[in-house]
Amino acid sequence: MNYKVTLAMPVYNVEKYVERALLSALNQTFDSIEFLIVDDKGTDRSMEIVSEIVSTHPRGKDVRIIDHVVNQGTGATKNSAIREAKGEYLFFMDSDDCLSRDCILSLYHMACKNDADIVIGSFSYCDVEGKSIAKNILKDICYQGNDVFGKFFFAKGFYVQTWNKLYRLSMLRAWEVECIPSNVNEDVFFTFQLFKPIKILCQTSQVTYFYTVNNQHSVTYDMQRKVMKEQRLVQYIGILDKMEYYILSRGYLKDMNLTYYFLLKKINLVRDIISARNLSYKQKKEYLNLIPSYSVKYIRTVNQQPFYGIMWPYLYLNPFVANKIDSAFILMQRVYCRIKKIGG
Repeated sequence: MNYKVTLAMPVYNVEKYVERALLSALNQTFDSIEFLIVDDKGTDRSMEIVSEIVSTHPRGKDVRIIDHVVNQGTGATKNSAIREAKGEYLFFMDSDDCLSRDCILSLYHMACKNDADIVIGSFSYCDVEGKSIAKNILKDICYQGNDVFGKFFFAKGFYVQTWNKLYRLSMLRAWEVECIPSNVNEDVFFTFQLFKPIKILCQTSQVTYFYTVNNQHSVTYDMQRKVMKEQRLVQYIGILDKMEYYILSRGYLKDMNLTYYFLLKKINLVRDIISARNLSYKQKKEYLNLIPSYSVKYIRTVNQQPFYGIMWPYLYLNPFVANKIDSAFILMQRVYCRIKKIGG
């Protein structure tokens, strides 16, 4: 059967929330949806609950379960969805969140109307009881152009999480967009790979997604609690390595969007390592030595680009290196290099 949209949901230790999440997906007003449930081999009753719902729900015939033999992490579940999906567009949701009834209908109609590569919905932060805490409301607008995603990302702000976005599936596959199969920060590299392929981006003011805050049973919370800070640092350094390889292997060294994003993530990581209270000086030096580095000369070249020079004050500057906006990249790089060399 041909579907317009594939809705993918990973399941891992969410027995208290998965029924609510799955029913909000199955009860969508849009008809042509394939539901992909990725079983990432949790240890609770989550998949039993899923099976019970699927066996009795009228749309159970549209549900496919992808069985991971062992737990592989959220990045791997999304890669499985990209590989297995049959829809024209792909939508990710977490298994402890909820959708508005017309979520997919609204996003898909906007995608078709504008031939969009990606459509982003507004969302609401909710507590575990479903009560709204705050909302992130976007403007009803579409952007077009070869570098539209980069300019939108830096000028308008863009949450890197994959949920509540409708992606053109053929675009993801043609550009081999994927997540790193790890348990934390898997969305960072995924978003990084979207700078080049996206030509038409739309967003809607309609709240289509309800994100559950402080769910102690969620995949994100569970991983953040269990994975040591040092391990997360190593994984994030691995993401930077992947970014650098992606840029160099594909000849994108002079692509300002990709390089700027890479440098921002690098600066954030350097800042976090320097300020980490749980790391000794020796550990900080060891982690800094693992981080990939561009030359100061090239960073200066990036910083002199008109658009990026203008937008830099609005981004993630570290206060102690922000005295002169036009030299912020240079100063941070020097701090980074100096700490790496001390004692060496």
